[in-house]
Amino acid sequence: MLGHLRGVIGTVMVLVGAAASSQAGVPQWSALAARYRAEVARQPSSVEAHFHLAVVYAHEGRLIEGWEHLKRVDRLVGGEPGRPQVARRFVEEAQAALRKDPRDVFALYRLAFAAYFANRKDLALQAMQRAASLEPAHAWTMGYVGFLYGEREQVDQAIAWWEQGVQADPRNAVLHYLLGLAYSRKGDMKRAGRHFALAYRDRTLYEYIKGQRKL
Repeated sequence: MLGHLRGVIGTVMVLVGAAASSQAGVPQWSALAARYRAEVARQPSSVEAHFHLAVVYAHEGRLIEGWEHLKRVDRLVGGEPGRPQVARRFVEEAQAALRKDPRDVFALYRLAFAAYFANRKDLALQAMQRAASLEPAHAWTMGYVGFLYGEREQVDQAIAWWEQGVQADPRNAVLHYLLGLAYSRKGDMKRAGRHFALAYRDRTLYEYIKGQRKL
């Protein structure tokens, strides 16, 4: 059911940014971004700095920038051969941080992303759901939970999380678009059309989708 949806989620989710938010239990995300930008500038070959900055950007919804840093991590570790070992190390480091502070949302994000790339997607889902419980008004966190359910082809759960996301942030075009896709797969064209219309208010997303349809 979700074959096409699963195939486009990753691409669509790197299109549109959102404002950063601060959360209890960790430094403000803007401060984390400044810290890791400085580390990247000081140590451009640091795998940790690029990974941490990518995670911060993911939380902020700065997905294009975050994706660029994840690609840099992949190049630095030598691609597929080096990816599992580094991902496992980041999983262990995030778990250690969470033993010190179970409410550390930054550590939960690091755990979710590292676990995903270590092919431990159940752990990634658990971590992102814990993050969502700690920041119930943060649309992107709900979006990532929905993404992980979408990869599992659990369309109803994905829809439920994305619906929560657009309730928290009604202007989040990416989540509206994903809801449009999901509802269209279920044959609910009325709801699909409503979410597509809301998504296409964002011209960046609209032009991207328009270009894809010409391919």
